[in-house]
Order: sequence, then C-alpha cells, then structure tokens
Amino acid sequence: MRMVFRNGSSISVRSSSRCKAGALFGYSHLWVIVLGLSAIIINMEMCGRIAAVAKEPVFTTIRTRLGKHLGLFTLIGSNLLNLTTCAVELGAIGIVLQLLTGWNDSLSVAGAAAPF
Repeated sequence: MRMVFRNGSSISVRSSSRCKAGALFGYSHLWVIVLGLSAIIINMEMCGRIAAVAKEPVFTTIRTRLGKHLGLFTLIGSNLLNLTTCAVELGAIGIVLQLLTGWNDSLSVAGAAAPF
C-alpha cells in the first residue's frame, strides 16, 4: 500500500516508511493536529453550553428543533465519528506495540484490540 501526498511524493506504508515520512516532512504537517484539536475543543464547548442552557442532551435538542430526519443524520454521523476515533486509537496502539516489540502489523493490532 502506498500513501500519495499533495506534493506528488509517495511512500510505502510500513514501519520504516513512517520513519521516512517523519524525516521527509518533519513537523510541517503538525498544523492538522492543531486544527483538529481546536475544532474538537470548540465543538465540545458549544455542546456543553447548549446542554446546560436547554437542560437536555444536545441530540435531543437537535431532534426536537430540527426534525427526526436531521436528528437521525446527526446520530449516524456522530456514531461514525466515534467508530473512526476508536479505529485510529487502536491503530496508534498497534504502532506503539510494533515499535516496542517488533511484532508484525496484524499481530500488533490484534494485541492492541485484545483488552477490549
């Protein structure tokens, strides 16, 4: 499997390639993490304020004010986002296990998912 970047370069996705990507790009892609973290913080702050003022969960507020269809769309989107977040966390734990133990990719991901 190969990752292709916006500037046209591509690398193979293996543990040595992750090191190569770090060497090639350094901290130049760190802005994505900062942007994503800022968006999550702002979203959680807004959801907390909405829940505090409405005295009900945000999903219930969306469903009652915007209708069942948009509420269902929001619920599905939220669950897909949660599923993606869990998958990324398991992948990151798998990468750490691979770097620490030297296991192959599938074994390290299985080892990361074993406690769950």
